[in-house]
Amino acid sequence: ARELADRVGGLLCHVNLIPYNPVPGLPFEPSPDAAVKRFAGIVEGRGVAVTVRMPRGRSIHAACGQLGAAWRAAQRGGVTAGPGSSRK
Repeated sequence: ARELADRVGGLLCHVNLIPYNPVPGLPFEPSPDAAVKRFAGIVEGRGVAVTVRMPRGRSIHAACGQLGAAWRAAQRGGVTAGPGSSRK
């Protein structure tokens, strides 16, 4: 957060923080809300405008990044449907 604020400090800009959307088959998880708020607070504290985006479509695997992963999995013959679905 400090490095980001240092890089954009003094520029007329606005930072959008987009929480990571989990993708089946990848080992990454979203940061806890408290960590995102702390990161945003550090950046804002250095005078940079910040918006934390609300994740949408995550529960149906239609959020940013998830649809592309589903499409790539379908191209490889992997699972293409969300949780609870019998489609493969």
